[in-house]
Amino acid sequence: MSLKVEKEDLDLIMSVNEAITRLSEIEKIIIQSVYFEDKTVREIANELKISKSQVQRHKDAAIKKMQEKLLVKEKDTE
Repeated sequence: MSLKVEKEDLDLIMSVNEAITRLSEIEKIIIQSVYFEDKTVREIANELKISKSQVQRHKDAAIKKMQEKLLVKEKDTE
């Protein structure tokens, strides 16, 4: 099995990784838990001992930060 990654795909992966590194520690944990470990908001809330609404707020804030970072990066490359 060979893995062929196009330059554009690699650039996107690197940009997403850079955006993640700029998140707060709790935002990183939540993004990793939701998108890479397939955990529910309830599971994350229980693990972090915070409310589900706090998990959702942190998740929403993290996504907004990442979108802003990626949009700025996209504009810089145009």
